[in-house]
Amino acid sequence: AISEAQGKAIPWLRETYQDIGQHIRTQSVAHADETRYFRGNEQRWLWLLAIPDALYLMTHFSRGKAAANELLGPFGGVLVTDHYAGYNDYPQAQRQLCWAHLTRHFQAMSERSGFSGKVGGRLLLAANAVFRTRHRLANRQITQQCHDRRQGRLRAWFGYWLALGATGVADKRTTRQCTHLQKDEMMCWTFLDDPRI
Repeated sequence: AISEAQGKAIPWLRETYQDIGQHIRTQSVAHADETRYFRGNEQRWLWLLAIPDALYLMTHFSRGKAAANELLGPFGGVLVTDHYAGYNDYPQAQRQLCWAHLTRHFQAMSERSGFSGKVGGRLLLAANAVFRTRHRLANRQITQQCHDRRQGRLRAWFGYWLALGATGVADKRTTRQCTHLQKDEMMCWTFLDDPRI
C-alpha cells in the first residue's frame, strides 16, 4: 500500500525531491546509510543521505558502490557512514565512521567468550568514553583543550586494544573485525580535526 501511494505521489513531488537532494549534496557534512526495502516481493535497497534538517531517500536494486556513488552524486563534504565497503570510493580523509555503529559492533564483540570478549569490552569502554567526552564539551563542562587531550588518550588506548584484537589471539571473527577496522582507524577520528562533524 505504501509503495502504491508512493508511485502516485512521485510525479507531483519529483522537483521538490530533486531540490532536496541537491541541497544536501552542497552541505559540509552529511550522513549516509542503507537498508533492505521491499516493493511487493522484490528486495531492493533504501539509501539515505541526511543532514539535521533534511533527508534524501533513494531506492535502488543494488547495495554496491555504484548505488552509493549515485546517492552521493557531487557531494564533496565530510561523509559520516558505517564501515560498509560500498562507500570505499569516497576519500578516507573526508569520511567519519559512525561511532553509534561502532558501539553496536563492540557490544556484540564484548558478549563473546574469552579474549575476544575482553577486547570487545575494552573497545566498548573506549567508545562510551568518546561519547561522554564529546557530550561534556557540548555541555561546556570541559574546555576544547581538555577535550582534545582526553580524546588523544582515548585514541591511543583504542588503537592499543584494536591492535591486540588483530594479533590473532582472539577468535577468527574478532581478529578479522579488528584487522579490518585497524586498516581504516583514521576514519574513526576525523571529527577531531573538523568541529562541524
